[in-house]
Amino acid sequence: MLRSTLKMRSSISPLLSLRAMSAAAAPSPSSTEVAAASKATQLSSIRTTDNTVNVLKSVHRTYELMPLQEKIVINDILQEVQKADWKTMTLDEKKAAYFIAFGPYGARRPRQTTETSRRILYSMACCFFTVGIVWNVLRYFRAPPAITSTHEYQAMENEWMRERNINPITGVSSEEGKKGDGMINSGMFPKWFP
Repeated sequence: MLRSTLKMRSSISPLLSLRAMSAAAAPSPSSTEVAAASKATQLSSIRTTDNTVNVLKSVHRTYELMPLQEKIVINDILQEVQKADWKTMTLDEKKAAYFIAFGPYGARRPRQTTETSRRILYSMACCFFTVGIVWNVLRYFRAPPAITSTHEYQAMENEWMRERNINPITGVSSEEGKKGDGMINSGMFPKWFP
């Protein structure tokens, strides 16, 4: 990794000298035309060097690791190359320009990778499995239900309430015949729930 980074930096040194030369040029009209012509010839010579081709091939891997000055130089070179016809650009230049414009780096880096999603899924599955085991163990060792919670006992309570005429207006012993269950409680869970 370090060796490839050093090789990349040595390959960018012509690019950095180009940036320094373009920054040192005076903004007078005649010198800008001369500077543009020399910059175009230098760009054409830089485009053909093997070092620049290697940098453009690996720009998707090394762009985030590059210093800001090298990023600026690569951006300037690609902007100059893109001013010409796109048919004359090499495939590596097109890929580098597309990566710099739309690549997943900086703010466009995805927040979650597939590995992160797998870890979340596995941890959720382990949590559900653990909760299921704890639930079943607690239900196995629980105390038996209270006598008053059985269906038979609650039906006997309803009969006892009818015999004694308890709550004759709206209750079980009302003359209109309440349609509710009275003291029979279905409980928190349905009857089919284990």
